[in-house]
Amino acid sequence: MRIFGHSFYIVSYTILSCFCYYYIYFHLERSNFYELLLVYTILFWGYFKTVKNYSHLFKILIVSGIIFRILGIFSLPILSQDYIRFFWDGQVMINQISPYKLIPLELLKSETISIFEKEYLIETMGSLSQIHFSNYPPLSQFIFLISSYLFPKSILGFVVILKLLFISFECITIFLGIKLLTFIELNESRILWYVLNPLVIIECFGNLHFESIMIAFIILSLLLFVTKKYNYSAIALGLSILLKIIPLLFLPLIWFKIPKINRYKFISILLTTFVIGFIPFLDGELIYNYSKTMALWINKFEFNGSIYYVFRALGTWFYGYNPIALYGKMMISFMLIFGMSYAYFNRVNLKPKAVIHQMIILLSVYLFVSTTIHPWYLCTLIFLNVFTSYSYIIAWSYLAILSYSAYMHPEVKEKPLFLIIEYIPVILLFIKEIIGFNFRRLHHFEKR
Repeated sequence: MRIFGHSFYIVSYTILSCFCYYYIYFHLERSNFYELLLVYTILFWGYFKTVKNYSHLFKILIVSGIIFRILGIFSLPILSQDYIRFFWDGQVMINQISPYKLIPLELLKSETISIFEKEYLIETMGSLSQIHFSNYPPLSQFIFLISSYLFPKSILGFVVILKLLFISFECITIFLGIKLLTFIELNESRILWYVLNPLVIIECFGNLHFESIMIAFIILSLLLFVTKKYNYSAIALGLSILLKIIPLLFLPLIWFKIPKINRYKFISILLTTFVIGFIPFLDGELIYNYSKTMALWINKFEFNGSIYYVFRALGTWFYGYNPIALYGKMMISFMLIFGMSYAYFNRVNLKPKAVIHQMIILLSVYLFVSTTIHPWYLCTLIFLNVFTSYSYIIAWSYLAILSYSAYMHPEVKEKPLFLIIEYIPVILLFIKEIIGFNFRRLHHFEKR
């Protein structure tokens, strides 16, 4: 049966998904976890079935993915209050103050600056944001500034500007992703695994997490890299780091993939791009304040961890207290050693698909050992998986929604059962697909 020239199933999937996304955008509350789980399960089931069986309707499904985003343009994020801190940082910069210089509670006492709904913003941004310097890199701050300047007295207006920007960059990601898929001789319809993924739509667009823009610069850097335009690739990668720090993880891998004659120039251009981004905020306290804030994510904060929670349980039993500070130092040391070693031993394999596969390994290992894993951290992994199709990443993008069970009560309290349900299948699939990835299969992978 066909309706308006399209299959009945696709029309039904699009309409049902629109209702689900509309409900999430405008009616769902974060504390209603079981409602979120039900609606998300419906969305994910439709997503998986659709991409698996109807990817030949590629253009129609791309349009559906954009429609799912457009539905939420005039909604405020409901699963995250980070946008409040975005607006705050933009307002602070309008007052010509660096968001890396003073914490919000200090600015609350100041009578010399004008911030719209100052008390409301402080109360709503959450206790962690109130007492810490901003952890968002300079390019993100520039976007906050422009959006706040356009709508200095409207949080919704600020959000709408960001969402329009995010949709624009999502379209760029789709376009560049298709170009890279075509370049490495993969079917362009594989981009649907990213475009229609409910976690990507809800977290990147709905909740305004900047992975959405960062991924566009990562794919641009990758496309320039595989076409041997190393200088421009370095600029694009530098811009992605100025949005989110996570792409720094790929530097050891890239270092060994670049011809020796181009390595130092690549790093110089990348570092120059990075430093230029920080120049407007440069003062005597910048490095100390920013590094102190970033260290909190390793030495203090914990949420939805996997390997770390096992270490914490053993450490608490052995030491009598939570050894997160020790674990943070061990994690950084491990990732430096593992990242450099893994990059070195895979330096001879320059095939684009193999390089992306190695990026997935590095990012996956980092996520497994991290102390804090919010669901949107997986969006970069979901995008890279477009080029490899690992089932553990698809499974994780569904199971990660279980982490929102921690918000069922006013105090954030994680449920061990949900952590087990989330990570056991993911880790088992990871072991099967990655650790059990024998050389014969790797050879087959590279020939596809």
